[in-house]
Amino acid sequence: MDGEAILGLLLGGIFLMTPIVWILTKHQQKMATIMRQDQTQGNSVEIQRELASLREIVHQQTIAIDNISRRELPNAGSQERCTGV
Repeated sequence: MDGEAILGLLLGGIFLMTPIVWILTKHQQKMATIMRQDQTQGNSVEIQRELASLREIVHQQTIAIDNISRRELPNAGSQERCTGV
């Protein structure tokens, strides 16, 4: 083969490979975007579960504090009556 034939093959190969590389690059970008969206949605679900758990804990503690204050308030009232303070 002479130099012109080799040069022609190389240039033809480059022109044929350019669209393929472009298509693969676009595909990779789309897949990366999809993966990021999936991770974001997964994190969102995880955060919602943890928030629900924290709300439940707050409700339980609120009920416990109410129960304690109900027990303590009548005792405080009887002490004030006895001591006058």
